[in-house]
Amino acid sequence: MVISNILIWMLICIPIGYLHILARPNRIYNNFMENFFGERGEKIELDYQAIGIRIRQFRKERGAYQTLSELSNQEPSNISHIERGATKLSLPTIVNIANALGVTVDDLLCDSLTEAKSAFEREASAILSDCTHQELQIITGTMRSLKEHLRKANFDE
Repeated sequence: MVISNILIWMLICIPIGYLHILARPNRIYNNFMENFFGERGEKIELDYQAIGIRIRQFRKERGAYQTLSELSNQEPSNISHIERGATKLSLPTIVNIANALGVTVDDLLCDSLTEAKSAFEREASAILSDCTHQELQIITGTMRSLKEHLRKANFDE
């Protein structure tokens, strides 16, 4: 009963941008593979919506809306478009935003990279850094169970 309540609480608290990954892992993985790679393994397009979600997440953590606009040489309205995934970003823009936020380009692009394990590990570490012992026990148990279910669904690489 307690575990099911915690799982429900966690599902409610997962950002909406990532909830679809838990709902249909096989479809998400297949769509990712189809959209990200061409017939010969060539990259087709970045996931600008995921990049925008990460930029918004880092900006909110740092409370840096105006600062982000100034430091990245972007208009505030353009930052809004970027965070919604409504505009494509140039490499210099991505680098300027990463520098303004104090993160790596990998941290912003990890959803579009095939080799971004370290960015996800840093994010997980940051999420867990202020947890109590009991919270860590619950989260690691949930992670273990989720990993097992994802592997059973052939979602892993």
